[in-house]
Amino acid sequence: MATVKGDPREELKMMQEQMDRLLERTRDQAVDSSSDEGGWKPPVDIFEEPERLVVLMDVPGLTEDAIEIELDGASLRVRGERALSQGGEKRTFHRVERSCGTFQRVFALPAMVDRDRIEAMCERGVLFITLPKLAEEV
Repeated sequence: MATVKGDPREELKMMQEQMDRLLERTRDQAVDSSSDEGGWKPPVDIFEEPERLVVLMDVPGLTEDAIEIELDGASLRVRGERALSQGGEKRTFHRVERSCGTFQRVFALPAMVDRDRIEAMCERGVLFITLPKLAEEV
């Protein structure tokens, strides 16, 4: 007769928790990657602090007026456009390395975000989006 070590229910519970984490990561990656569109993709850092989540996005050359931030269900959508610098005169470019055109980034929002208190500002080419946590999550 085989002996069973440990409680099989605990092992099943641990396996279920691992699957939940894996599926959540996969869902977040699918929402982000499938919704990125446009001519360029500004780099983003997203981190968590005790009372909020913070999104930092590099958008050099853009003003707050050139960026659109929208809550769409459980997603945060950031859109914008950076034009190729033309100035008032006609130019012939010999090299263009700076990204330009439209961009769109979409990120899944966790349920703990207080959607009524989200704030955004653009300073020195960095877009700061602050996503406060709900009071019971802090």
